[in-house]
Amino acid sequence: MGSLKPSYDELLSENKDLKEKAKNHAYELECARNSHVSNLQSLLREAGVMQAKIDELKAENQELKATIEGYEMENAGESW
Repeated sequence: MGSLKPSYDELLSENKDLKEKAKNHAYELECARNSHVSNLQSLLREAGVMQAKIDELKAENQELKATIEGYEMENAGESW
């Protein structure tokens, strides 16, 4: 009957293997999380840069529209 039960040494070895696997999985999970955090931070930085460019273009477009409106007002009374 004793042969049907795993020995203490077998259980100890299995326990050690399972702990090592759990440690490796935790490390892999931490690496993946760090990678995702890094990617998110990069995307947020890029989004900030893009938003700044969008804001600059909006301001430039408003200036151009004002300039065009000014020209149109100057030329409204003139005939070509």
